Amino acid sequence: MQPSQNANYPQRDRTSAVIKPTFKTTLKETLFAIATLALVALTINFKILHDGIIFETHDLHIHLKWLQFFSQQLSEGSLYPRWLGGLNFGYGSPTFTFYPPAVMYLGSALKALGLNAERAMAGLILLATFMAGLGFYLFGRSRWHCVPALCGAIAYMSAPYMIYNVYHRGAIAEVLATSLLPFGLLFTDQLLRQGKRWLALTLCFTFLSLTHLPSLLLYAIAWAIYVISNIAIQRLPLKRLFHLMTAPIIGFGLSSFYLIPAVLEKKLVNLDYMRRVSGGFAANFLPLVGAPQEGLSGHLISMFRYGAASTVVCVITAMALGICFSRSAKTTWIQRALPWLVSLAIVGFLMTFPAYRLWAASPTLQMVQFPWRLMGLFALIYAGALGLAVESFWGFWTWKRPAYGWLAVGLLLCLLAWNMKYSYVLSTRYPGFYAPGDIAAARTEHSWQARAYDRVALTLSAPFSNQLGDVAEYLPLLPNSEVVVARPLRDQPPVTIAKGQAVVTIDQWKGDYRQLSVAVRQPSELHVRTYNYPAWHAYVNGQSAPIQTTSSGLIGLTLAPGDYRIELRYEATAAMKLGRLFSGLSLLCLGALWVANRRSRVKSPAKTIRC
Repeated sequence: MQPSQNANYPQRDRTSAVIKPTFKTTLKETLFAIATLALVALTINFKILHDGIIFETHDLHIHLKWLQFFSQQLSEGSLYPRWLGGLNFGYGSPTFTFYPPAVMYLGSALKALGLNAERAMAGLILLATFMAGLGFYLFGRSRWHCVPALCGAIAYMSAPYMIYNVYHRGAIAEVLATSLLPFGLLFTDQLLRQGKRWLALTLCFTFLSLTHLPSLLLYAIAWAIYVISNIAIQRLPLKRLFHLMTAPIIGFGLSSFYLIPAVLEKKLVNLDYMRRVSGGFAANFLPLVGAPQEGLSGHLISMFRYGAASTVVCVITAMALGICFSRSAKTTWIQRALPWLVSLAIVGFLMTFPAYRLWAASPTLQMVQFPWRLMGLFALIYAGALGLAVESFWGFWTWKRPAYGWLAVGLLLCLLAWNMKYSYVLSTRYPGFYAPGDIAAARTEHSWQARAYDRVALTLSAPFSNQLGDVAEYLPLLPNSEVVVARPLRDQPPVTIAKGQAVVTIDQWKGDYRQLSVAVRQPSELHVRTYNYPAWHAYVNGQSAPIQTTSSGLIGLTLAPGDYRIELRYEATAAMKLGRLFSGLSLLCLGALWVANRRSRVKSPAKTIRC
């Protein structure tokens, strides 16, 4: 069948080298792409689905703990559990005042379907992998034919950094945030070219804000550069410019109920600890050549060098094939390929030591912790360059020059095969929770494998036994100081009578609510096994009562002789109330602009700007 007989094949413009995308997709093609991406996602995550989560990862056990307590407090009636009462051996932690809650809500939804925490986490990983591929496929399909879009999507899903985050780091929130990146790029392109998808882009910013803050910072900066560069080379209507500016503003506004307390209350906890993890940003630059710094993973360096080399090869291949395909349009193919090369140069620069002064000058950027976190963008650039290269040789088959096409496809398949092989090596490096190997022997040797397994086993079997800690950055500071509270101790009673004589009965003890009945015989001082965070308020016989902070940072109450009903409630702080207000106002603005936009579209449909 000749290409011109099928509208779904790219049509050749004889005055240019561009193979114009048709933007039309048949149902059969869409179903085939979805089925392929689902199969690839299942293949990539087969080990986790079959053998269980990788218990030796850096962070996954932390997410498991958080999920157990978050879902439990949701079931207790808390709509947004900012304080996880059972962490830090029962002392509690304001974890989700500062950590975005999207992963926990999704995981809790899976748990509500009957899955345990481990299976819910495996399901989240599978979902994130599939969404990464689907997002890239939709983005690629808006520019290329189905085959290049599908190749790029598979390359993105199986990018070594994606696998590294799942199987080595256990950074599920970052994986989910990285899966949103191609959706954001797709919606931005559609808004730039056609004036569409403003609402989708707004909600994309909202969801990213609630998923992973370091990724939000990096991707927002990259998005701003991308939009400014597009505005600089084309004239856009004022309405479209307005939508481009308001999408991130309203998106962040909708998530203000989380973002504002996270920013305004960071002075209350040990958040600066994040800048010192693994030596800080200065110890985590990637060397383009030479030996790595001590402590830097060799996997990251291999991924960086392979990604840089393969992206350059793909871009050169795309330009060479495009120029050969139509020498009269050499400039057009260069224009199509150059943005990927420039993006590679910028991201590569930011991950290497020459960018040291830029990172050192920005305390906000240092909260990203590791420059190599830009590898998420790096993976997108690699997949985009590969998709463009496949698109360039697609024309050789279309116009009956198969010899050149086979040469190109052979080269690109070699790159993709290395990609899959490296991902396979990473994914088979560690055992799964349900096939852990000889744990008894590992315990005898006091190895890290045994400690990691026992930690996850405790989290799954007895999460509410007050035997689980939390990360150091969310430990509160003592009031009006920069001193971190004392580390929590195991096996402490819920209430300690530090002075005097009293009888304490625990009526209720929930994550963010405690009720005690106290009979005081002599003037007494009670220490409650809960860190005193400003959101905690005490009520004695229904009346508000002052809280003292003990030398260990716990809630302290001083009571005169008598009988009391004491309530401790975790209530909204001023920052939380301000965040809710901004979220509500942003929701009203979103509704008003959406209605106005719908009315204007009915009156005058938007014109497409080709870029």
